[in-house]
Amino acid sequence: MTLLGNRALADNVILTGIDAALLTNYRLRDGATYQDVVNMADAALGGFNAGLGNDPFWSSLISFTDQMEYRYPIGNTATMEPHTEYSRPDPRRAEMAGHMLPLRKWAYMLGWTADYLEEARLSDIEADLLMGLDAVRNRWRMSLLQRLLKRGDESGSINGLSATGLSPGFATAAASTGVDFTPPSYGGTAFTADHEHYVAIAGGAFTAAVFTCLLYPSPSPPDS
Repeated sequence: MTLLGNRALADNVILTGIDAALLTNYRLRDGATYQDVVNMADAALGGFNAGLGNDPFWSSLISFTDQMEYRYPIGNTATMEPHTEYSRPDPRRAEMAGHMLPLRKWAYMLGWTADYLEEARLSDIEADLLMGLDAVRNRWRMSLLQRLLKRGDESGSINGLSATGLSPGFATAAASTGVDFTPPSYGGTAFTADHEHYVAIAGGAFTAAVFTCLLYPSPSPPDS
């Protein structure tokens, strides 16, 4: 039904003296408080921490502990002795090795003024928090891959260790680290610590270039 009258769309205008941009800002602001942002950040980090052990790929490369050091048996080979009536067998003990686990702190900062939080849109704050969460994820994955490819020892306070505490590389030979690891014997086979436990590619050096060759067997990887 069409009504005819004096008022039309031409009258739906912003009047002189009214700031349309300021009105839009007031309409869109969410009035977030500092506690609101803290709760959002806490929920985001909580979800990230809960997902560390659930990822099908990354979870296969890690294990969790609440200890600052790790102890493990090395190169143990045990046999039994014939029993005699008047003698006792020689006592045995497992040989152990161990190393420190580096505890290094990382930091990331987001900052807003109190006035900004009062006037801000939650979508903008969420974008800042997601960027920070992405930095946490990237740092965690980079640290994991770097430790996986580490061949020598880490030490010193800059690496989250003391002057004498060692965090050895992954499955390296005795010549590359101060902590020798000899796997316990298995199936009648005894092992030593005089060789690398990496796949024997490019002279045994498992580097990023090796991963590139494995992923892209063509002469060169794709551009993107």
